[in-house]
Amino acid sequence: MLEKLQKMAEEAATRVSRRRFLGRVGRGALAAAAAMGGLLALGGDAHAAQMCDATSQALQCRNQPVGTLCGTRDRPGRCSRPPSCRCVAIKRKR
Repeated sequence: MLEKLQKMAEEAATRVSRRRFLGRVGRGALAAAAAMGGLLALGGDAHAAQMCDATSQALQCRNQPVGTLCGTRDRPGRCSRPPSCRCVAIKRKR
């Protein structure tokens, strides 16, 4: 990483001033720090998806996340009730 930065600095030295180069590096570092801060601040909101296991009653639900669409076009459903999921019909609006 240090070698890459050094190479970039050498190339930039022939094209732009040191002040401009350091300004770009500083903005990049600020953007990276902001992204990391956002990930750390919002990291607690992430949840692992519940999965249906390989012994699920519905073949379409085996090894799929809970909530995956299953069934047929005429009778759609969603995988539910982990770990051995079933395909539960979706109630249609009338």
